[in-house]
Formats: sequence, C-alpha cells, structure tokens
Amino acid sequence: MSKIKKESTTACPQTPLFAVEPPTPEGHLEDLPHALRAALVDTMKPLALSRWQIAGRCSELLGREVSKAMLDAYCAESHEGHRLPADVAVAISVIAGNVQVLDVMAQRARCVIVPLAEVLDTDQTEDLRAGLLHCVRELGEAAQCLEESLADGALTRAELLRFRRELRDVIKAACAVAARIEEAV
Repeated sequence: MSKIKKESTTACPQTPLFAVEPPTPEGHLEDLPHALRAALVDTMKPLALSRWQIAGRCSELLGREVSKAMLDAYCAESHEGHRLPADVAVAISVIAGNVQVLDVMAQRARCVIVPLAEVLDTDQTEDLRAGLLHCVRELGEAAQCLEESLADGALTRAELLRFRRELRDVIKAACAVAARIEEAV
C-alpha cells in the first residue's frame, strides 16, 4: 500500500465578472417586508376572489385559521408589525397560480423560483421543440442585453439588474423544458 501525501490546498481567488460592488450585508433585506407587501397586493388584486374567499382557501390549504383581517393587515403599509408568514405566502401563490410573492423572497436570497410548466395535451414533440426554441430566444435576448450594456465599456447597476432579469428568464425557460421532459418520461 502506498501512502498518499495530502497536499495543502488554497482557495482559488474569485475574480468578479463585472467590477460592481456587491450589496452590503447590513440592511440589504430591510425593504423585504415592503416588497413582500407590494407583491402580495399585486398578486391578490387581479383575482376574481374576495379577500374573504382567499382567506377561506388559505385556511383550507394550511389547516389553520387565516382571516380576512389578517390578509388586510399583511397588505396594509400602516401595519408594520404584521409580517407575512411563509406558509401564507405559499398558500396565496398556489391560490393565485402566481409566484410573485415567492419570487421576491427568492431574489433577496439570490435564488430563482421556477414554476413547473404544465404539460399540455398537445403532441409532446411539438411542445418540447417550442420550449427549446423559447429557451434559445431568451438566451439571445440575454446576450443582446449584455452586448448593449458593455458597448460603452461600463456596466451600471441598472444594466446589471436588467441582465440578471434576462438570465432569470433563460433559466425559467430551460426549467420549463426540463419539466416537460420529466412529464414525458
């Protein structure tokens, strides 16, 4: 038996792709309650359900009481102390068929929420082709966004945020295709 000598390893220095200062850890989540509140209002507004009905459905999904008054408090800017619980956020996302509230949380955690695509009753081959073509279009838009942003030799925060949104669209489109493949297998 030969003895293998352990070599000391050092961390590979990470060179940032863009020379932009990362957000400071202190306080970078301080606007989260306000952003969640706005997303919650935006999510519930277009629903053909009253807040009473939404509260009832939340209660059914969660197996505990969620009242209209609670939803009103989560939506009111004047009720700073009423924070939206994660389980209620998920329930409302399920009811609305909209992940906007969850997406706000994911963005702050530097993650991406990807709703799984429903498999259509159409021919799976066509569906996969269409999904893949959509991915390619999204990737093209992301590349064009980056090219435009780098044209002047500088990358602003607004350009970075736009590019990030474009990349998120690419990821979402690719995950939708992957979900269709999983459903087809």
